[in-house]
Amino acid sequence: MKHYLGLKRAQQNDPRQVTLLYLYWEPMNTQAEAFTKHRLEAAEFKERARDRRVRFHSMSYTELWAKRERAAASDRVNDHLARLRDRYSVSLR
Repeated sequence: MKHYLGLKRAQQNDPRQVTLLYLYWEPMNTQAEAFTKHRLEAAEFKERARDRRVRFHSMSYTELWAKRERAAASDRVNDHLARLRDRYSVSLR
Protein backbone atom coordinates (compact mmCIF):
# COMPACT_ATOMS: atom_id res chain seq x y z
CA MET A 1 0.00 0.00 0.00
CA LYS A 2 2.73 2.47 0.92
CA HIS A 3 4.57 1.92 -2.38
CA TYR A 4 1.34 2.36 -4.34
CA LEU A 5 0.57 5.62 -2.55
CA GLY A 6 4.13 6.83 -3.05
CA LEU A 7 3.95 6.16 -6.79
CA LYS A 8 0.53 7.77 -7.00
CA ARG A 9 1.84 10.90 -5.32
CA ALA A 10 4.95 10.98 -7.53
CA GLN A 11 2.76 10.71 -10.64
CA GLN A 12 0.50 13.66 -9.75
CA ASN A 13 2.23 15.97 -12.22
CA ASP A 14 3.52 13.32 -14.60
CA PRO A 15 1.23 11.88 -17.29
CA ARG A 16 3.35 8.77 -17.82
CA GLN A 17 2.04 5.44 -16.60
CA VAL A 18 4.04 3.34 -14.12
CA THR A 19 3.53 -0.21 -12.95
CA LEU A 20 3.90 -1.47 -9.40
CA LEU A 21 4.73 -5.18 -9.54
CA TYR A 22 4.05 -7.21 -6.42
CA LEU A 23 6.19 -10.33 -6.78
CA TYR A 24 5.83 -13.14 -4.26
CA TRP A 25 6.94 -16.70 -3.60
CA GLU A 26 4.53 -19.62 -3.23
CA PRO A 27 5.19 -23.30 -2.62
CA MET A 28 4.25 -25.81 -5.31
CA ASN A 29 1.24 -26.98 -3.27
CA THR A 30 -0.63 -23.67 -3.08
CA GLN A 31 -3.95 -25.21 -2.06
CA ALA A 32 -3.35 -24.24 1.56
CA GLU A 33 -5.83 -21.65 2.81
CA ALA A 34 -3.15 -19.02 3.52
CA PHE A 35 -1.96 -18.99 -0.10
CA THR A 36 -5.47 -18.90 -1.51
CA LYS A 37 -6.30 -16.00 0.81
CA HIS A 38 -3.12 -14.18 -0.21
CA ARG A 39 -4.01 -14.39 -3.92
CA LEU A 40 -7.54 -13.14 -3.21
CA GLU A 41 -6.19 -10.20 -1.21
CA ALA A 42 -3.83 -9.25 -4.05
CA ALA A 43 -6.71 -9.42 -6.55
CA GLU A 44 -8.89 -7.31 -4.25
CA PHE A 45 -6.14 -4.71 -3.89
CA LYS A 46 -5.81 -4.56 -7.68
CA GLU A 47 -9.54 -3.86 -7.99
CA ARG A 48 -9.48 -1.15 -5.32
CA ALA A 49 -6.31 0.49 -6.59
CA ARG A 50 -7.46 1.15 -10.14
CA ASP A 51 -5.68 4.18 -11.48
CA ARG A 52 -4.81 5.17 -15.03
CA ARG A 53 -1.29 6.29 -14.11
CA VAL A 54 -0.30 3.70 -11.50
CA ARG A 55 -1.05 0.15 -12.57
CA PHE A 56 -0.81 -2.62 -9.99
CA HIS A 57 0.13 -6.12 -11.06
CA SER A 58 0.89 -9.15 -8.93
CA MET A 59 2.38 -12.52 -9.79
CA SER A 60 4.26 -15.34 -8.18
CA TYR A 61 7.86 -16.11 -9.00
CA THR A 62 6.63 -19.32 -10.65
CA GLU A 63 4.42 -17.26 -12.98
CA LEU A 64 7.29 -14.89 -13.75
CA TRP A 65 9.64 -17.77 -14.56
CA ALA A 66 7.05 -19.34 -16.86
CA LYS A 67 6.65 -16.02 -18.67
CA ARG A 68 10.40 -15.65 -19.11
CA GLU A 69 10.67 -19.23 -20.30
CA ARG A 70 8.03 -18.62 -22.99
CA ALA A 71 10.06 -15.63 -24.16
CA ALA A 72 13.04 -18.04 -24.39
CA ALA A 73 15.71 -15.39 -24.80
CA SER A 74 18.62 -17.83 -24.68
CA ASP A 75 19.93 -21.11 -23.33
CA ARG A 76 21.71 -19.13 -20.64
CA VAL A 77 18.43 -17.63 -19.41
CA ASN A 78 16.72 -21.03 -19.52
CA ASP A 79 19.59 -22.58 -17.55
CA HIS A 80 19.24 -19.85 -14.93
CA LEU A 81 15.47 -20.40 -14.73
CA ALA A 82 16.05 -24.12 -14.26
CA ARG A 83 18.42 -23.42 -11.37
CA LEU A 84 15.87 -21.07 -9.77
CA ARG A 85 13.18 -23.73 -10.05
CA ASP A 86 15.46 -26.39 -8.56
CA ARG A 87 16.18 -24.17 -5.59
CA TYR A 88 12.80 -22.54 -4.89
CA SER A 89 10.12 -24.89 -6.22
CA VAL A 90 9.30 -26.75 -3.04
CA SER A 91 6.16 -28.17 -1.49
CA LEU A 92 5.12 -27.66 2.09
CA ARG A 93 3.82 -30.46 4.26
